[in-house]
Formats: sequence, C-alpha cells, structure tokens
Amino acid sequence: MFNNEIEKLKTLKEHLDQWLKQNSETQRIVPKVQEIRDNIAWTIDAATDQPDEAREIPFPNLQDAIDAQSQFIQDSLPDMPRFDTSLFYSGSAVNTTISAAMYGYVSRVGDIPTDDAREYSLFHSAKYQQLQQTYGRVDDIRSLLSTVTDSMTLKRLDSALNTFSAWKSGAASRTSAANEIRNLLHGIKGDLENIAFGKTHANKTWSGMCAKVAKGGLNSREYIELLKQERVHSDLISRLSKVSKDMEGGSLTNLEVIWTETLDHIYVILNFIGLRVSHDI
Repeated sequence: MFNNEIEKLKTLKEHLDQWLKQNSETQRIVPKVQEIRDNIAWTIDAATDQPDEAREIPFPNLQDAIDAQSQFIQDSLPDMPRFDTSLFYSGSAVNTTISAAMYGYVSRVGDIPTDDAREYSLFHSAKYQQLQQTYGRVDDIRSLLSTVTDSMTLKRLDSALNTFSAWKSGAASRTSAANEIRNLLHGIKGDLENIAFGKTHANKTWSGMCAKVAKGGLNSREYIELLKQERVHSDLISRLSKVSKDMEGGSLTNLEVIWTETLDHIYVILNFIGLRVSHDI
C-alpha cells in the first residue's frame, strides 16, 4: 500500500478518534441534560397550572435566573449537527470494501511457504474475524435482510451459518457448508433482482439491477460501488463451486476465508441499496 494511502487512512482514523472522544464526553452529561430538561418542564407546569387562590402567594422572581440559565445552556450546548444516517452507512460499506480487500491480501500472504508469512496471515486474519464478531456482522446482515427479503432468504442465512459452524466443529462436511453459502448468495441476488425487475422477463443484468436499487439511482456513488460488487459476487460463487467439488487452492478455497468475505460482500451490497420491499413480494 502506498504511503499517501496510509496517510489518508491515518488522517481518517484521527478524525474518528476525535469524534468518538467528543461523543463520549457528550454521553456522560446526557443524564444531567435530561434532568435539567425535566426540571424546566416541571417549572413550566407548576407556573401555568396554579389555582386562582394561588395569587395570594407572591410569585418568585425568576427572570435573572432564567436569563442566566439560558445563557449557560445555550453556550455550553450548541445545536447538534444533523446526521445523514443513510450516507453514513454507505461510508460504512465502503470501509468494509477496504477491509475486505485487505483481508483477501492477508489471506493470500498465508499461501507463501515461510513461517513469517503464515504467522502474519494467521494473526491478522484471526484479528479481522474477531472484529466481525465483536461488531455483530451477522446480526447487522440479518437486520438488513429483513427489509429486503422474505423469510426464505433469512432461513438460508441461518442454514449457512449453522452448517458453517457445524463444519468447523466436525459435524458437517466442507462441501455441504459451501453449498449452503452459495445458496445464500444466490438467494440474495434473486431478492435484489425481484426488487429491481419484479416478475418481468427483462434481461436481469447486474448493472441493470444496480441502476434500479442503488441509493441515489443511476450514476450515484452507491451505484458505482455496487457495480464493483459483481466481480466479488462472481468470484465467491466460483470459489464455492470449487470447494463443492472438493478442490484445493490454498486461501482461495479456504472455507473460513470465503465465509468471512461473504459476510463482508452481503453487508456491503445491502448498505448500498435504497429500495426496500414488503414481505409479500
């Protein structure tokens, strides 16, 4: 990776570190902000709900205190910026494409027959797989899938996950796990084609599908990124076919590597699409 690319990543990391620090500081005072807000609401209620006979009691002079409170609060708590969550998750998807490409590289380094190469690959591969688990990649996918598919594809996700786990524990074959993962990929592509083309017999190309389902439509940044995933999808299907035939090819046919890359691929495409569909399609 070129030095300027590394510097760009370091700059972005510093930006996110600062954002997280500021957000953490904000979170610490949220309970007190809520308390102040509730006290103000109580004061308004008490000041506007008194009975007529309450006029016998002198009303407290609150003007100076209210002015001071307003100044302190407005100076210390400026209006929060509005976040574009859709755009943010598109950025999250692009981040995943970067991590996925780097993970593929790390895995391929493990094919080099030296101890240092294998140690490097095993260490960084395991670390990335742990990141997927820590941040709930499967749960994210399940949540996203529920907005674009019916229960059949969700069942395919569970079947692929369960069979993969069974293979790792020695209770299922490598080929059966590969077949379930491939079925999942076919199912998701079929769901997106149904959203894009319905039940028509149109020429269901990947580019045509992207033009219809991508956030922002044709020529948007999401459309361009979604187009790139066609190659990833085809590569995964090809490698899974080789595993199903019990062929060996180093990291390219390593089922654990393929599953990790499959999760990234699904997460990416689901975050780039803008159309959603009801479960009755």
